[in-house]
Amino acid sequence: MQSTSNAQALGPGARYEIDATIADIYLVSNSNPESIVGRPTIYFVIDVFSRLVAGFYIGFESPSYLAAIQALNIAMTDKVKYCAEYGISIQQEDWPSVGLPDALLADRGELLGYQIEALEKTFAVRLENAPARRGDAKGIVEQAFNTYQAYFKKEGKGKGVVEGTTVKKTGGNDYRQDATLNIHQFTEIILACIISHNQFHVLKTYDREPDMPNDLPTIPLHLWNWGIQNRTGKLRSVPEEALRIALLPRTKITISDLGIKAFGLYYLAKEVLDLGWLHRKTGSSRPQNLEAAYDPYSMNKIYIFPKDNSLEYWMGSLSDRSREFMDCTLWEVKERQKAQKEHLVQHELQASKKRRELEAFISEKLKTKHPKSPIKPSQRTAEITENKAKEKNIERKAKVKQQEILDTNIIPMPKLKTAIKPQDAEAVHYPDLTDELFGEDD
Repeated sequence: MQSTSNAQALGPGARYEIDATIADIYLVSNSNPESIVGRPTIYFVIDVFSRLVAGFYIGFESPSYLAAIQALNIAMTDKVKYCAEYGISIQQEDWPSVGLPDALLADRGELLGYQIEALEKTFAVRLENAPARRGDAKGIVEQAFNTYQAYFKKEGKGKGVVEGTTVKKTGGNDYRQDATLNIHQFTEIILACIISHNQFHVLKTYDREPDMPNDLPTIPLHLWNWGIQNRTGKLRSVPEEALRIALLPRTKITISDLGIKAFGLYYLAKEVLDLGWLHRKTGSSRPQNLEAAYDPYSMNKIYIFPKDNSLEYWMGSLSDRSREFMDCTLWEVKERQKAQKEHLVQHELQASKKRRELEAFISEKLKTKHPKSPIKPSQRTAEITENKAKEKNIERKAKVKQQEILDTNIIPMPKLKTAIKPQDAEAVHYPDLTDELFGEDD
């Protein structure tokens, strides 16, 4: 292969590479330092022309679309606020990669498929997929993993850093037991490494463009700034919220009288209500094959796309029917739904057993035979009202006797400290429901 990566990148933002690796370090829990939680995933998004790290992800999600979009979102938006969350103060010119790249090179699995199509169709970002089992096709980001891991591995021996290929030799130390850092602290380290690398790391083997000045440092930030001025110009900008929603995973939704259904949850949207889609009698036909974006970290809202390949969306909020899932993640929703389904099966089995017992009881009672009455059928029918009145009197007398027994155990009410004045009592009017409560009927 005689060509170089730079020869295929006209300037900053012409092509980004994205890839993931599992960090060579074991971490502990944020909430419990005694708990070892394993090795985190690292995603890097790197500009091919300048080698500037545009975005990243560090967390415990496996290499997947969900983790990748978090790295992409950072890569395309302002990093000042993000750095401030970790106590690092920067200016936008310190990390200027804000905007959309022209192309994105990624693994086949993580970004291949309709989930990422919004980035391509809506924002015209060309997606390039690296061949399967060809990590070398993304050589720049692969080299970055080695460089950045070397930063913390050199100083991190005895702190949970992976050493060699085996966890523990006979009689040796288990480096997992040495884990010290939590995910927040590790992110702080990598973030500091990225900022330092972008601003000060000299790329000794960088293949320079013919028109680059001899005194131009081959440092990512300097190369980026030179390329913006002399090659591509500013990257295309897009509203951060629109980008975030466009990158979110999507799912098919259905609409019924109960609301907009996604993942077994029901949502309501003002636009859907105004169009009468929830009411069949309005004559408004419900659309088919609608999609909605969702944030798996909070299922309180979904973003409905009424048109294909459009930035327009309607926000749907969780309805009262699904209020039990408020503030739940997608994983919590699925876990709760699974548990409820399992309990429902158990309850239905129990209910079925009790229903059979009830049916047997009723069947047994219905077997009771009474001797044939000598009274004429017409006379028996005519006496129904009189017979019912007699039974009613018997029932009332039985209730009176029962109440007399209860009255012997009455506990007197405590006396009020302040007596109700006659004028106050007269001012209180209660509705007379005597006729409604005690009126006779047949």
